[in-house]
Amino acid sequence: MSTSTLTNILSQLHNNSLSNPQEISSLLTKAKRQLLTLNALLPTPSTPPHIISLARQTLETGALLSIRAQDPDAFTRYYQQLLPFYELPESNFEHGTGSGQRSKVTGLYLLLLLTKGDYAGFHTVLEGLEIEEAGKGGLDRDEFIQYPVKLERWLMEGSYDRVWGATKREGAPSEEYGVFSEVLVGTIRSEIASCSEKAYPSLPIANAKNLLFLESEGAVVDFALDRGWVVKDGRIYFPIQQGDEMRSEKDILVASGQRVIGDTYIGTGMALQAEEGMVDGDGGYISEDSSFYGDDDLRTSLTEKANNFDPSTYWPTHHLRLPTIAAIARTKASTKAPKPRKSTKLYNPYEGQLSGRQLAETVTDFLSRLPPSTTPTTEISDHWIRIANPSTPKRPTSEDWARFTETANEHLDAYNAARAKIEASMSGKAKSTIARKLTPMRKQLEIDILAAAQKTGCTTGKWLLFVGIEDVDFVWGKVARGTVEEELGVAAKVAAKGPDGEGGKERLICVYTADFEDRRDVGRVLRGLKEKGLLRGGNGEERVIYYKCDALTHLGINAGNEYGIKASLFSSRDILAMKVET
Repeated sequence: MSTSTLTNILSQLHNNSLSNPQEISSLLTKAKRQLLTLNALLPTPSTPPHIISLARQTLETGALLSIRAQDPDAFTRYYQQLLPFYELPESNFEHGTGSGQRSKVTGLYLLLLLTKGDYAGFHTVLEGLEIEEAGKGGLDRDEFIQYPVKLERWLMEGSYDRVWGATKREGAPSEEYGVFSEVLVGTIRSEIASCSEKAYPSLPIANAKNLLFLESEGAVVDFALDRGWVVKDGRIYFPIQQGDEMRSEKDILVASGQRVIGDTYIGTGMALQAEEGMVDGDGGYISEDSSFYGDDDLRTSLTEKANNFDPSTYWPTHHLRLPTIAAIARTKASTKAPKPRKSTKLYNPYEGQLSGRQLAETVTDFLSRLPPSTTPTTEISDHWIRIANPSTPKRPTSEDWARFTETANEHLDAYNAARAKIEASMSGKAKSTIARKLTPMRKQLEIDILAAAQKTGCTTGKWLLFVGIEDVDFVWGKVARGTVEEELGVAAKVAAKGPDGEGGKERLICVYTADFEDRRDVGRVLRGLKEKGLLRGGNGEERVIYYKCDALTHLGINAGNEYGIKASLFSSRDILAMKVET
């Protein structure tokens, strides 16, 4: 079958500009129709190499043009369509085409996940790449992948100034990466703003300008009004947090273990190291995470920072520094009272189910009966193998979930109606402008959904562990015993073997807690996993895992959802940094 028509369309797309997006969209539609005609939208063993190569090139062209058109939804669709092609060995493609533009497209997708704050999705993709490239070392030299990896690391460290600098310099590996600059900076501002709201009753506008990386005080006022802050007498006043009267900055710093003399905040050398997230090293202060990434530049930068530290300039701006704001917010969060002890009455939601552990069954017998590495889903009529802590109280019923779903859908419908109205009234304006208008509504939607979950008792959530098939029986054994012995959460489950062989290189293990708002218990379970050595990756370094509440899973709100809600509530790095007592 001739491919000349498709080749001609690709030539036009490569020579076209974004001045006429309708023409580009029309050409892409024609190209995809040609792929359908060639039966090449999905690769098959019988598809000739030159057609597979053309199909991949077509989809990659569509993905990159979608980025330039600032259409992330279209880009995501193209990325998903490209995944089957990226799983093929290079021998399936025409000689000389290599891996196409996989690195660039995948790096852009990682960057897109960062702009959405979807760190769970980010690490899921990255871990897949690391497993595929194990022993080859190619990822460390791939500028398209390393760019979002470094940005994510800086975001996790709170080094927002480095992210800001990277987006302002000519450091992006290609033109398409620059498209995300404004969106990513907006994400940074949102994170800083959220911490500031929890940490302070007010801030001077002049200080907020530097803190939020804004160009003028007028821009600060506009940003403040968009978030619902009050601007008065040269200061920004944040709303009082619900259920917790805002304490003074001095009171909060005293509670966090820092000494206050007069109006001066005094911290010990150890406190300074903890605040900056550093530990003593032979060459100065170095980041605890630096060895994980193996970045010598970071060590050098931190050493210079320690050598050049000047207390006389540090303390006057101490209360405006991001680590201080985060420490204050963590101090407030850690004051939540512990929940009453769980019931001792035995309860097993999986009693009578073939896929679950039975009360009369020892854990050893259960593990022998259903080893996840070899137990097929067809044998147990379930995709999961399950175990519960029999000493925990009864969990949400189907009636509870029905009430939650009804309430949550009302909030989703109201949001969709309001969004449609705003988009209609702002027709023709830039998507980024509309997105900023929708941001407060999106935040309120997330609050309303989680509040509905609390009201209906649908509060369960889980830590997500991705484990290689060769280790799944061992890791699941530790999780199962820890669950029954009350060292971990209320329940756990592991993916069984799929009907078509192994079903992938990894299995997912979910470790449940009773209440996603109970950070004390969420942290307790995480530390239990850490003490069992289950946070260690294959290279011996501690990996980051993520926590997701069941309410969002029940609504089908996953990574890249249309509402802009984060799929995960916490990361292990966030929770461990809080140092909440169990």
